Amino acid sequence: MRQHKRLFIIVMTVGLLLVVATGAIAQTGDNPLPQPASDQYLVSGQIQNATTDQAAAEPLTVELHAFDSSFTRTETIETTSDEDGRFQFTLDAIEPDWVYMTTVTYGGLEYSSDIGRLNGDQPTLDLPLTVFEQTMDETAVSLNQLHITVALMGEQVRVSELYTFDNKETAVFVGASGTTDEGTVRLALPDVAQSPDFQRGFGGDNFFPANEILQTDAGWADTLPLRPGPGSLTLLVNYVVPSQGNLQLTRSLPYDTHNVTLVVPDGLAPGSAWQQDPSRMTGSGVTTSFSLASLTAGETLDIRLEGQPAALAAPGGSALSPWLAAAGVLLLVGLAAGRMVYLRRQNGETALKPEGVIY
Repeated sequence: MRQHKRLFIIVMTVGLLLVVATGAIAQTGDNPLPQPASDQYLVSGQIQNATTDQAAAEPLTVELHAFDSSFTRTETIETTSDEDGRFQFTLDAIEPDWVYMTTVTYGGLEYSSDIGRLNGDQPTLDLPLTVFEQTMDETAVSLNQLHITVALMGEQVRVSELYTFDNKETAVFVGASGTTDEGTVRLALPDVAQSPDFQRGFGGDNFFPANEILQTDAGWADTLPLRPGPGSLTLLVNYVVPSQGNLQLTRSLPYDTHNVTLVVPDGLAPGSAWQQDPSRMTGSGVTTSFSLASLTAGETLDIRLEGQPAALAAPGGSALSPWLAAAGVLLLVGLAAGRMVYLRRQNGETALKPEGVIY
């Protein structure tokens, strides 16, 4: 387990690749930038502490990273911010296909700026940085939406659970212990869950392996800090359970949960506490949706599926009929601006990608 976690907060409305591909990268801010000398280029910015709503007064080491068209780090230079949190870099030469990003380590976490490009027509670039204080208060965390889909796959039941977390504080949540390696955001899976697979959402329907999830005595937990704001973390969990007898996906929820949605094959039902919506035809069969009112932290999410899927009761029905769960994932709109990406350092190079993911 890594001892030092890096949290990157980049302001963008789509994923990093789309931002660079469309040229929608950082431009000069509202404040006039210092002008470089002839044949020079200038990258500057200011470090703002969003928790205190003040500029970072202490001197901090700021790094400027250059990345080529394959998103591999090609160059890094350092400077130190002044008493107003301002910093600047002067470059004598640039490459036309390079993009730039600034980073700073604050409180043991590393934050990044937006990305931007320099050229002859734009010799200056503003790449400000936003940092946060840290909190261990779990009441700051809530589960905005939990969407569960159930699919019958032969002798197994395949379950997909989509989690969207909020952090209502203007501080980074680093876990109740204050040590991210011991876990930050917790996940409660039912006891019958087997072979869970975790994926992290990066906007829309883009998901990548969440290798930072670890198993704890109490269940599962992320080890990345949770940045402030609504929808600041999306996790997709897939697992299987034996399809013997009635299916129970009951568990105690660790956080206040505002909305729970359940999609099951037509003919199954979770109980009277759930509000049933009309059945609908999908590409894989008829499904029924159920919803549940808000639950408080520590309350039990009671899912006890009973009945018989209509397809199995119909003539010629087969238990091997697939009930795909993809529809549930599509119900959530893309994440808010400010997606996280991670810098993976390997063999002296850094790629703009989540760990373990190759674009």
